[in-house]
Amino acid sequence: MPHFTGVNRLRTVYVVALLILVVTLAVLVRVDHPVFFLVALLPLAIFFHLRLKTIKNRILAEMWSRQEVERKRIAKDLHDETGQVLTALILNLQNMKSLVQEDPFVSERVDWLIRLTSDALSEMERLINNLRPGVLEDLGLVAALKWYITTYIEPTGIKVSWTIDGFDGRMPEDLESTLYRVLQEAVTNVLRHANASSIHIMLKRTPEQVVLMVEDDGQGFQLKGSRYGWGLKGIRERVECLGGEFNIRSRPRPENGTTVQIVIPVKNGGVGKVD
Repeated sequence: MPHFTGVNRLRTVYVVALLILVVTLAVLVRVDHPVFFLVALLPLAIFFHLRLKTIKNRILAEMWSRQEVERKRIAKDLHDETGQVLTALILNLQNMKSLVQEDPFVSERVDWLIRLTSDALSEMERLINNLRPGVLEDLGLVAALKWYITTYIEPTGIKVSWTIDGFDGRMPEDLESTLYRVLQEAVTNVLRHANASSIHIMLKRTPEQVVLMVEDDGQGFQLKGSRYGWGLKGIRERVECLGGEFNIRSRPRPENGTTVQIVIPVKNGGVGKVD
């Protein structure tokens, strides 16, 4: 994927630097026995690995932060510009209809244009909410979760239940955004692939951590040897950048069902990021 280009380039630079240091160390120390050489090299390799992981996490965290800013900008532009144009078009078509009432054919065509434009406006509003839900920004994660369940899950006919515990205020914006995106991706996978009849969502906050779990009773899959989709891989990396854990458990037939769970530490009212 494109956003991994910088990380891969950075990894190559570090590998080359490590090889240069290895050769330099071998020349300076003149270690002849390979065991002693590997023992001398191990701390250096560990340092480079940790350093690379730290820089990778910073790059990804910055990328996701900019992505959320861009989502918000696009959503605002769609609402302020395209939304106003479509609304004005509907109003003008309604005014036009009053002028052509005596011509059934033209009146019918105007009605069709009004319905078409209204559908386009509704689709644009759905797109805006996917990009940056106003309820998440204005009211927080709990309200956004309930809105998402009502708007996107219940209309599908899937039985949905949820448990929310420990939330008495807002959390840091990056944490709320991550949890909401995890919910979106997990539920989207259920709706597209699981053929489930029920979903249970659990969101729990304690002084030490926040836990989000999405569980379904659909057709599971074999985790061993399978490749997660880019969406789930993105969830894992985003959660790990916040110092959290991502776990997925799937039970293929006859048991069935998949559980996605993330746990993110919260320290001193903030998010426990990986440095």
